Amino acid sequence: MNDQAQQLRRQMNKGAHEAKTIAVISGKGGVGKSNITLNVAIDLVNRGKKVMIFDLDIGMGNIDILLGLQSKYSIVDMFQQHLNIETVIERQVKDSLTLQLVLV
Repeated sequence: MNDQAQQLRRQMNKGAHEAKTIAVISGKGGVGKSNITLNVAIDLVNRGKKVMIFDLDIGMGNIDILLGLQSKYSIVDMFQQHLNIETVIERQVKDSLTLQLVLV
């Protein structure tokens, strides 16, 4: 039996793509989280995947440093200044790789 909610879910899922999430965490600093994250991201981009990195290591994030970038906004700015997430996302092309970054 198809109820109204089931029909709505089916309509919402038409053309929807499932996003995957990979979390790289550790209770200790300096173990290579940023390096692992960036290398996995680069490999996924090389395989044709769209990648977004959220570097939420407040005050100690290194993704921008590894890429030689300086972000205009951070996730902290998003909350303090009530910015839209689209404003905070940095779209960077580096050596023909396109990465989307949200930095702290």
